[in-house]
Amino acid sequence: MADFARAPYFIFFVFAVSFTAVCAGWRPALLVIALSTLINYFVFIVPFYKFGFARPNDAFRLAVFIALSTAIAGLVELLRSGVTQLRMAQVKIAEQGERYRVTLTSIGDAVITVDVQERVQFMNGIAEFLTGWCLDEATGQHLGGVFNVISELTREPLGNPVSRALRSDTVVDLEDHALLLGKDGTEHPIDDSASPIRNASGDVIGAVLIFRDVSKRRAEEKEKEELLRRAQEAWQDLVQTVAALRRREARFRTLVP
Repeated sequence: MADFARAPYFIFFVFAVSFTAVCAGWRPALLVIALSTLINYFVFIVPFYKFGFARPNDAFRLAVFIALSTAIAGLVELLRSGVTQLRMAQVKIAEQGERYRVTLTSIGDAVITVDVQERVQFMNGIAEFLTGWCLDEATGQHLGGVFNVISELTREPLGNPVSRALRSDTVVDLEDHALLLGKDGTEHPIDDSASPIRNASGDVIGAVLIFRDVSKRRAEEKEKEELLRRAQEAWQDLVQTVAALRRREARFRTLVP
């Protein structure tokens, strides 16, 4: 231990190698190792400024310094490489997340994503408008409190399609004549479907709910139904009118020989 204590490169030069490896990488660290070895060999090892070793332990200490410094540079480079890859992965995940967020935000239908506990994780602007909830308020809330759907015909609550999608692990469509009750009291007839979300391993990690306002379509359907009803009534009136005319004609012929 006393021999190593007398070797200054085990304190200052090892620190210099470590610092260079952390800040600049393994190539500059190897250069520092080479320079440190030369400085120690010619300046700190007897005979000074000459080739050779006056003490056998000096050669061993110098070899240990080179091996230790090289090992430190290699380990630091592994750590630097791991940190760099981790940062690149984080950037890539952030870019993908932002791309998905922009896609879901700009899609024409309302979109809500939930985790396996059916807690809201994301909703786009159309979903915010139809439900009356903003994303900040809805995040973490149970879907049942944000997405409140009843039957348009009976006014009874309808089953949650997300719950069924998570249980059945399949795509589930909402029942016909569904009416979404907004937080602000508005009502919107909707069509929707829910589908499980899986990770790269195939495990279900949540679900996505996609729905749209079908008020215009329902209004058009009602208008068509009204037009059909009027056409049927008009046809019945025409049939009744023709039948009445025929009866009058038959009476007239019986009166006039």
